[in-house]
Amino acid sequence: MGIIYCEKDRTFTLQTKETTYQMQVDQYGFLLHLYYGKKAEGCMDYLLTYYDRGFSGNPYDVGTDRTYSMDSLPQELSCYGNGDFRSASLMLENGDGSMSCDMRYKNYTIRDGKYSLPGLPAVYGLYGSVFPIILFGLFSTSPQFIFGVDAAPAALVGAALVEMGIQSGSKQAMAVVPVLTFFVAVWLFVFAFLKAGKLVNYISAPVMGGFITGICTTIILMQVPKLMGGTAGTGELSELAEHIWATLGQINLPSLILGLVSLVILLVMKKILPKFPMVVVLMAAGIYFDFLTHQVFINKGGFKETIFFNKTFLLQKVQVLTDSG
Repeated sequence: MGIIYCEKDRTFTLQTKETTYQMQVDQYGFLLHLYYGKKAEGCMDYLLTYYDRGFSGNPYDVGTDRTYSMDSLPQELSCYGNGDFRSASLMLENGDGSMSCDMRYKNYTIRDGKYSLPGLPAVYGLYGSVFPIILFGLFSTSPQFIFGVDAAPAALVGAALVEMGIQSGSKQAMAVVPVLTFFVAVWLFVFAFLKAGKLVNYISAPVMGGFITGICTTIILMQVPKLMGGTAGTGELSELAEHIWATLGQINLPSLILGLVSLVILLVMKKILPKFPMVVVLMAAGIYFDFLTHQVFINKGGFKETIFFNKTFLLQKVQVLTDSG
């Protein structure tokens, strides 16, 4: 899946294996639909037609140009009260009671991966993170099976972002996190070379127990909303609890059921077959189930999910200006 922005033509093009979806920001800042169909290349604004629309209204900044009308242009998001007399995609009421809305493009952001949808399960970097773990579990001779990011360094990096006022997932975070991760790795390498782990022997058990308990509690509270189909929480205990409470109002039932069933299976199998790598089996089953449900959703829904989500993502990042003042 490719998302391409052309500065010259001001077009957003979404390319899948077999299809193309293209949008364009025109000279007045409106986001127009250009094309969706068999895979194609280039700018397709030649598909737009402009005729005399004398009986249709037009935006104020168009002036006397009778060929430009919101009533005839293929808008990505049509609005009520701006001269488009067709069924509107968006109807809102302003603070003064008026219902007109003038949506204009402001800027955009393109990110790697799949963003989270509140109330819906979302996967980010699933296959890249799971396959190395599966290979390790299948071919390693070690009786220990520990995987995932190290909790303490991950928590410290996350805390550093919060202190720096950087929002998780932002462009700034994408630039800062690799640098922080690199220096954390350097320090870990130095500590390993100096065998600094022996220093733990001089720290009292209550202190270490409190530290580990605190880290574990924080991580659990961060992940509880994801179990219910929401997004991971951040911040202190009060903020994590507030986020969990907010997620309770929009629980995704399938996500919650799958999560609870997986936890029950892990706990039961740990007692029945403690040496069996059930974690690997569940991850593989999760990948297959995710693929299967997506295929059913695509076939029954009649559209490509990749295009739907990425188009929604682009529109989500299109900030708008309304005439509400």
